[in-house]
Amino acid sequence: MKLGIYLNSNAITSLDREIAPTEMKSFIARQIIKNADDRAVEAKEHSIIFYNSVINSANNITGRQLYVLEGDGYGSFEPVEIAWHDGEIGAAIRAMSAAEIAEFAAEMVTQRYLDLQATNEVFEVFNFGARIRRSHGTTSVEVLEFTDLDQQIEESAHPNIRMLFERAEHCLEREDYAGVLGATASAMEALAKETVGTDSVSNQSLGGFFEGYKRASKLPDPVADYILEIYNKRNTDANAGHGSLLETTVTRDEAVFLFNITKAFVACENTLRDSA
Repeated sequence: MKLGIYLNSNAITSLDREIAPTEMKSFIARQIIKNADDRAVEAKEHSIIFYNSVINSANNITGRQLYVLEGDGYGSFEPVEIAWHDGEIGAAIRAMSAAEIAEFAAEMVTQRYLDLQATNEVFEVFNFGARIRRSHGTTSVEVLEFTDLDQQIEESAHPNIRMLFERAEHCLEREDYAGVLGATASAMEALAKETVGTDSVSNQSLGGFFEGYKRASKLPDPVADYILEIYNKRNTDANAGHGSLLETTVTRDEAVFLFNITKAFVACENTLRDSA
């Protein structure tokens, strides 16, 4: 595949170096079949109509021949036609390259044959280097670059902090930017408690032991002060730390920045502490 609607040329080139697991592609096919069956029941149509739409979407991406569905004029189809469609969905999807399955999955999300969050969770389980994103009604595919920072977080961060970063990532995917603020601020609070290292702060909020954290931290004072700013913003922004009927003030750009900068703070704090 040289061009995509949801993938740019750089993303296609990156994914062409990756292998999409067959088990992942088979699972995606099963999800699509289930959702197609559900939609057929809802629309009171034969499921083969939805299967044919999926197969031709796949074939448009891979360059395989399109299949024109023909019924008997009364809404019925030959058993051999039904059996062919049952098997062809899986065959068409399993034949895809990594770039093609990413492009196809994004198209299936747009056409409501796949759920965005569930599909990203499948990609994550199989360690596939793409995620489907939706922003302002536009669907796209992001190719993940696994950095040294990610590796460092995976190897050195406390399990609870890793869990909070996973939560922040899921919030970012759902465009829940207040959730990103809440999760990253909690990660910073957990980091501060780990850095102080005494039971006396385990049930305190960051504001209650911040000066103690600042003394124990190896980070520069302005960085520690900024961590407190993040924490305080969580306590005041709508739905980040407290329920509210107002809209959050956190933008996507701010959420992306918070997600990445707090990872860097955790990695730096751990490195400086371990090297002391």
